[in-house]
Amino acid sequence: MQRAGGWQRQRPRRAGLALMGPTAAMALTGLAITVACAPAVEPILGCEAGDGPLEVVCGFQNPEDLVPLPESGALLVSEFGSIEGDRPGWISLFDPASGRHERLFPAPAGAAAAHAESAPGWGDPACPGPPGDEFSPHGIDLGTGPDESLALLVVNHGGREAIEWFEVRREETEPGWSVAWRGCTVAPAGSFLNDVAILPGTGFLATHMMERARSRWSLLWAAWWGSPTGYVLEWQPGSQTDAGWRRLPGSEATLPNGIAVSPSGETVYLNAYLGDELRAFERSSGEPAFSVAVSKPDNVTWSRDGRRLLIASHDNASLAAVQACGHLKTGSCPLAFAVVAVDAATGASEVLFEHAGPPMGAATVALESEQGIWLGTYAGDRLGLLRSLD
Repeated sequence: MQRAGGWQRQRPRRAGLALMGPTAAMALTGLAITVACAPAVEPILGCEAGDGPLEVVCGFQNPEDLVPLPESGALLVSEFGSIEGDRPGWISLFDPASGRHERLFPAPAGAAAAHAESAPGWGDPACPGPPGDEFSPHGIDLGTGPDESLALLVVNHGGREAIEWFEVRREETEPGWSVAWRGCTVAPAGSFLNDVAILPGTGFLATHMMERARSRWSLLWAAWWGSPTGYVLEWQPGSQTDAGWRRLPGSEATLPNGIAVSPSGETVYLNAYLGDELRAFERSSGEPAFSVAVSKPDNVTWSRDGRRLLIASHDNASLAAVQACGHLKTGSCPLAFAVVAVDAATGASEVLFEHAGPPMGAATVALESEQGIWLGTYAGDRLGLLRSLD
């Protein structure tokens, strides 16, 4: 693991199949076939903690991303449907102190409908209206919205590719918090988003993984060659450029995934999932700050002291296994994972925790809290909790 700041990862040059030896060509062809025909995986079914520091809380649907609610200890959870948007999901509340887990949006059957009404300043005025029943959330971020209100931005794949805007309110009655849909920003045509980061002042950043129509074969080739598949998009209200969207310079990467910004909004921290790196660069110019080698980095969050970034990393995961886990309906994906901490100023990195096997796998987010480090997953029915790493 690279620990010094300023390290730049160099990729070897790779020859095409026609220029490779027969053994290398056969190996790459075999890898492509494996990706195209993803094998079945055996989920982790039991919900009992093992002998290590990892505990689990079951009863979720793919809790892919997490954000902490201020001064409460509670979490908002993005219960992921599917990346194709053909399976619905929802935003829920989880209170570790009481164990309460409740769906907030869309409201569950038989409950009062979650509030959905557009409001000025929340997203694009051209938003066509609230998301339908197909709502399928992915990455989320919590920050300051219009009029200093608390805003939750959500990547949505269901029914449309968009960033949905929610107002978050503290309530006197149970469950203690509510989310009300307030607007949206529809993504540019062909976009395939993953995560979102609210900028100070106005606007947000979103990772565009790749063109939605891109095939798995071309994605395999991009990973093999280290060529970019996507980039970071910025949206600002009132901008006259392409409905408010612009591509950030220097943000091209191989499957951009999790994203975070510095408190000033000047530095962007980008996870390139198939590029195996966390990259820090200046938002205005694209000038690189540092790059850190991290195996299959998914989401990135800030530590509680604001000095380090925490990354959920998939340990040498193959595309075939990642895709196969996406079809699980019960239990937890067994993919090995790690939690990596990176100094936001220098790029110095440290592996905090590595895990394979029960009680959970395929962690996508690591969020530090009073209780420890909470872990979510894109393919599983549970949250993990690291109470101690001693």
